Amino acid sequence: MRKLFMHPCIFHQVTGFYCPGCGGTRAVLALVKGNIIQSFLYHPIVVYTAGLLIWYGISHVLEWISKGKLNIGMRFRNRYVYAGLFIVLINWLIRNFLLFQYGITLGDL
Repeated sequence: MRKLFMHPCIFHQVTGFYCPGCGGTRAVLALVKGNIIQSFLYHPIVVYTAGLLIWYGISHVLEWISKGKLNIGMRFRNRYVYAGLFIVLINWLIRNFLLFQYGITLGDL
């Protein structure tokens, strides 16, 4: 199996901290391979977004098939965005805490 080359995070190289997006590419690759738990550990926003997109698609297909009788199509809500931002913030804080307090890196996951 071929190893994928990923560019290092410039923010991490300069500051020593993980940026809020660090782990996102690894999370997407793990999710594509079907490793949901590994994807969540790399960056939970990827699993959250995939779940929202899947529910969006399914709900609109069911609404379309029922010709509007099932009014379950997912609609935009600000709370989805706020939940995503909260997930990114908490992940960033925990990730950097683990890095500097215990030396646990993304590679250790």
